[in-house]
Amino acid sequence: MTLLGVGFALASAVALALSNVVVRKALVKMNSRVCAAITVATAVPLLGGAILIQGELSEATSLDLRSIVMLGVSGLFTFVLGRVLFYGAIQTIGTNRANSFIATSPVFAIVLGFVFLEEEVSLAEWAAVLIVMSGIVLVSESGSGAVLNEGRRLRRGSALALTAAALAGVAQFLVRGAVAGTGLPLWSLLISYASSMFVLLPVSVTADLGKLKSALGGDKESALLLATSAGALSAMGHAFRYTALESSPLYVVSSVGAVEPLLVILLSFALIRSLEHFNVRLLTGSGLVVLGILAISLGQ
Repeated sequence: MTLLGVGFALASAVALALSNVVVRKALVKMNSRVCAAITVATAVPLLGGAILIQGELSEATSLDLRSIVMLGVSGLFTFVLGRVLFYGAIQTIGTNRANSFIATSPVFAIVLGFVFLEEEVSLAEWAAVLIVMSGIVLVSESGSGAVLNEGRRLRRGSALALTAAALAGVAQFLVRGAVAGTGLPLWSLLISYASSMFVLLPVSVTADLGKLKSALGGDKESALLLATSAGALSAMGHAFRYTALESSPLYVVSSVGAVEPLLVILLSFALIRSLEHFNVRLLTGSGLVVLGILAISLGQ
């Protein structure tokens, strides 16, 4: 049922956008690696509990070894390397700009498919890629020039976010078709998150134990509370997206999800206005990115 899928896709976009706004505030108090570890660790028990509630525990046996491996590798690209870099970008240039960059991951998936799988890419899709790239140029030039070393900071944050987007595109490329039609969205997510948790937590405990301990104190708006809330919202967002794909075509779900950068701007304006940047170049560039991703989604 397409309407149900659209509802889940919209709920996914809102949850993921709100997660990234909450992360922006958490990153004022902790580094990106610790924050990523906490968000991933929060998601695993939540997804496990959802599987128990849905009565899907025994259905894991229907996943073949290849799908499990591909999901695990995808999780490492998306939730370990990609999330740490993405959160680093948010910490450096803000969530409004970083989300416009991370939204370009379908572009990288298209290019990888074209280069390695010899997939056909239409002229309209290449035009959409150019629209996305023009939006990225505007976003990367959206600094006011009033802050010392802002140009250098924008370039560094842009590089981090685009690398995270490329890793997300690689993850999409790796799992393309590997888990299609499994009918187990929660298990698919749990495998991806769990593989990431087993890598991120030991690294964070070893390298950032002091910073992790400092995040455990504070008031109700402590970094820990913010990071765990962001992790829960992110897990919900991904679960909603996987569920949407069970009842609606990919192009419908992707088209609805493409509006996430604009939702981030709206939510950050409402909730964390003092931490973010808002100007014409940012809004125009983000709009072009959304327009290009919509065109790509509708062309699939």
